[in-house]
This record gives sequence, structure tokens and C-alpha cells, in this order.
Amino acid sequence: MTETLPHGLADGLHVLEPSSIPWGWALFLGLCALALWLWRRRRRQRPPAAPRPAPAPSPAPRPEPAGGIIARIEALRKQYRDDRRAGVHALASVTRSTLDTGSGAAPSKTLTALEISSRFSGPIGRLMMQISELQWRRLEPSEREFERVFDFASSLLGARALGRGANDR
Repeated sequence: MTETLPHGLADGLHVLEPSSIPWGWALFLGLCALALWLWRRRRRQRPPAAPRPAPAPSPAPRPEPAGGIIARIEALRKQYRDDRRAGVHALASVTRSTLDTGSGAAPSKTLTALEISSRFSGPIGRLMMQISELQWRRLEPSEREFERVFDFASSLLGARALGRGANDR
């Protein structure tokens, strides 16, 4: 192919002088390294951020009168008569909040039903295990089971609010 050209191949055209390109890259990388070093040094010299103030502790819940807890349970029973599984979940929430008001222990909202039943042996432990079994099993609770657990919770938590169940811990 070179034989067909009258003067052969010519040298390539250089837009920039070839020796200036490596020096330009070296200068650019050096400036980037210098900027990174200065940024990190400045960041290290900053005073640490002030610690955030601790959140105010929530006020201790007041014990609910016996009539109040029984009324809440009965209202839940009427509200969730058609959706029994959701009703059992709501009953578990009410039971846990009632247990929190009566004891100075850690909040029961973070505990499992098994942990609550081991902490509160006796009827409250049995109630929590019954509620847990109805909450998490595959089939929806029957109407009879729903009524039975609500009756048991109403009598037990009402008696506890009156002070008769003080030794159930």
C-alpha cells in the first residue's frame, strides 16, 4: 500500500507537543492529591459536633381503673366481632399496655409472649400464651375462642386493676 503513495507515509500531526502531555497529567494528579490532603486535614481539625440531648423520658403510665379496662376490652370485642384476628391483635396491645402500667419492669411491647409468660407466671402468662396462639396460627380464631379469650382477659385484667391480682407476677 505504501508503494501506491507518491511520497510514502507522512508523520502524524501533533496538536500539542508530545513532551508536554505527561507533565500536564502529573501536574493535574498532584493538584488533586494536594486538594484531598488539605480537605482531610481541615476535616480533622474541626471540633466534634455537640452531642444531641437525650430525649426526655416518657411519663410513667397511670394505672387504669377496673371499669376503664373492662370497657376498653368490651369496645374491642364489639368493634372486631367480624375481624376476629385483628381483634386478638388489638387485645394483645391492650393487655401489654395494661401490664406496663402495673409493673415497674421493662416495657412488654418489646417482649415476646413467651417472655411475658415467663415473667408473669400464672393466669397472666396463660392469657398471653392464648392470645399469641390465636394471633399467629394459620386459621382465624373461631367465634367461641374469640369470646373465651376476651372473657378471660376482661375478668383477669379487671381483677388486676382492682388490686386483687397483685400477686400474679
